[in-house]
Amino acid sequence: MGMPVKLSDQLVRRARREAVRSRRSITAQVEHWASLGRMAEKSIPTALVENVGRRGHAASHPVVSFLERISEADMRAAAERKLAFLNGPRYESDPDKRRGIVEVHDDGRRLRGAWDMKLNAFVPAAAPARRRK
Repeated sequence: MGMPVKLSDQLVRRARREAVRSRRSITAQVEHWASLGRMAEKSIPTALVENVGRRGHAASHPVVSFLERISEADMRAAAERKLAFLNGPRYESDPDKRRGIVEVHDDGRRLRGAWDMKLNAFVPAAAPARRRK
């Protein structure tokens, strides 16, 4: 059951812009960000998460400043270029499936699937069963 929540005008404007790019509703975009935030919070050291809300403590932390910089599209593109040297696949949201992930390999292969939080790994979607003739 949904619950009305007050959001700042700035957050709604950003969500609206990103929702158009991602082909989501504003609500789905905010939910997507919330789920990413939950995953990030599990990945970031607890002490850093606790300090993020405290003024001045975490703002100078390299992880927080990096996340703030890549929140805008132009900075995200610059971050992607800097991280391009990393080997292995990249992951994108699946535009056709809510909560889906696409694993993109350097050779261009694209695998649809999901992220398994228990395994902390990408799990490819089962291939559709082929019909026998």
